[in-house]
Amino acid sequence: MPSASGMLSAANAFQMSAQGDLETSAALALMADAFSASCVTLETVDRRDGLIVALDHARVDPESFGPYREHYYALSPRVNYGLRPDAEPVAHDGLVLAEAEMDRDPFYAEFLTQFGLRYFLSMSIDPHPDIFSVLALQFTPEHGLPDEEK
Repeated sequence: MPSASGMLSAANAFQMSAQGDLETSAALALMADAFSASCVTLETVDRRDGLIVALDHARVDPESFGPYREHYYALSPRVNYGLRPDAEPVAHDGLVLAEAEMDRDPFYAEFLTQFGLRYFLSMSIDPHPDIFSVLALQFTPEHGLPDEEK
């Protein structure tokens, strides 16, 4: 569970970022720290055509961006879940797939594995009906599925 001071630091950093006083990646890094995440993304998708409009990040392996955009984005069960009208605003892997399904899913078994990742915890930030934005914390297999204790 993140500390109150860590969350407050991250929230203040996002406010500074919105005002142009801090890089978005620095604010995202503080969010990753608050949740003990390996990395974090802030992804914005146009709901009308399903295309990525913006992808901000902190501590993401740069080698992952090409394969993600070119192939794995379209296969991601996380994205498919997030774009559903009945999707929960706060999501995690348990809402998307069972653990055994993750082992067989190309997004999990091929893509995430090669970058040492497995789990996520996300929060939707939908500023407009045509836009889907999500802040997603990424975790290693060793961290395990995020829960209230982590």
